[in-house]
Amino acid sequence: MAESKTVARPYAKAILANAGDDKAQQQWRQFLHTAKAVMQAPEVPEHLALPGFLPQLQSWLEQLLKKQRKHGLYAEENNLLRLLEEHDRIAVLPEIADVYDELFYAKSDVCMVHITTAQALSPAEEKTLQALMQKKTGRDVVLDIHEDAALIAGVIIEYDGLVIDQTLRGRMAEFAQKLDD
Repeated sequence: MAESKTVARPYAKAILANAGDDKAQQQWRQFLHTAKAVMQAPEVPEHLALPGFLPQLQSWLEQLLKKQRKHGLYAEENNLLRLLEEHDRIAVLPEIADVYDELFYAKSDVCMVHITTAQALSPAEEKTLQALMQKKTGRDVVLDIHEDAALIAGVIIEYDGLVIDQTLRGRMAEFAQKLDD
């Protein structure tokens, strides 16, 4: 995952730098989030390497974006898709969306906090966690929450390059490391 984020970062930076005004930045966010959702659909990985995938992806995005914003793909968005395909990097679209969000929020001095939990958080837990992170960072916070049952129990919090692993799996791995030392 770290490698794909490294690949995604220059694309996200270039998109944000060239977006210009707030309206264009929001347009790119909408496009990237829609593309991320499409790329994470269960049937996409098996089609990704097939010839002709790009036109299929463009068609899906065209349909979805017309419903969302009354306009399909813009020329710049199509150019990005072609560039990614040309360099065999179309699979990093979800990471480009994630990095773009991080850069977008950082520009506004908003801290994006990635939360991975073993179980869904209640709205009250989300609110408490958001307030805690706002106090800790001294900034407004946007939570990006994902569930991963493999964690068994607990939470992983990632922000500003820091990782706080309070999961059962993480604690067991830490304990095993201490036993090895």
